Amino acid sequence: MKAQEDHLVSLQLATSKSDVYVKLEVLNHEEEVISAVGKGHVVLPAFIFRKNAASVEKTLKRPSSVMCRFSCSSELPLCA
Repeated sequence: MKAQEDHLVSLQLATSKSDVYVKLEVLNHEEEVISAVGKGHVVLPAFIFRKNAASVEKTLKRPSSVMCRFSCSSELPLCA
């Protein structure tokens, strides 16, 4: 996702199986920015996706690319 403006969001994910562990991550260039772990559901109550500033992009030499991913496990809780 490449935000044109700053966006304050709340992310939540629920599964149909209440006994499965879920990890929700927000990544920036494959680097974890924030994550949360839950059983059956997971919530990131507030996160701001920042707009891409030209000055920041020149410093980084690549535009910001933020994505979300999740994983599930019926075994032990995933590391946070």
